[in-house]
Amino acid sequence: MDHLPTSLKCPNCASPIREADYDQEQGTIRCSYCGTLMLPPKTQRSGAFRARPPVALPSGMRLETNMRGLVIYRRWFNWPVLFLIPFCIVWNSFLVGFFTSMSGSNAPWFVRLFPLGHVAVGVGLSYYTLAMLFNRTRVEVTHGSVTVSHGPLPWTGWREIAAGLIDQTYCKEIIRRNKNGVSTHYEVWVALSDGKHSRLVAAGMDPEQALYIEQQIETTLDIKDRSMPGEYRR
Repeated sequence: MDHLPTSLKCPNCASPIREADYDQEQGTIRCSYCGTLMLPPKTQRSGAFRARPPVALPSGMRLETNMRGLVIYRRWFNWPVLFLIPFCIVWNSFLVGFFTSMSGSNAPWFVRLFPLGHVAVGVGLSYYTLAMLFNRTRVEVTHGSVTVSHGPLPWTGWREIAAGLIDQTYCKEIIRRNKNGVSTHYEVWVALSDGKHSRLVAAGMDPEQALYIEQQIETTLDIKDRSMPGEYRR
């Protein structure tokens, strides 16, 4: 790209982009006023675009808009998790009773340490149950970045990606087979300007939820939707 359009402005602060803001080696633009990272217009608009019908706000999700962009909330709760509550109570009660009885006995040390694996299972399963009851995924989309976080209980999967580096968003269908059958969930992925693909949101979503997040990101960042290899076809 030999030069930038003279009318090009930063999508975050609306300041004019200067020639010095363009990094020819990396093929990116960084606004000298607010630091927002973005792609040159020609790079971001390449490809065969398609128009798809809008996805309505799915159940279990909430949308908030503000001056900077929007925030999507998705709660993790589903009814099957209620069956884990009595199981966790019984499991942990047994362990409490076992260690209470061992505290006043002369049992060998290996007998006392034997249930530690069961303790790990009980703690992990209890934490998972509490997370499914109370946690939410938060996706914040601004012209400067896309940020994904989970809480209030700490959980892996925090992401923050500069908006200008996102060339495309798309959904994937993940199918896992095990001895108990087949499980299916959906994830949101991004194609970046350097050609890499990265998972953005993976929280056991149904297809409508994943497609809604994809739609809102593309709408906010003015990304024209196009077909991606391996994406979920609706």
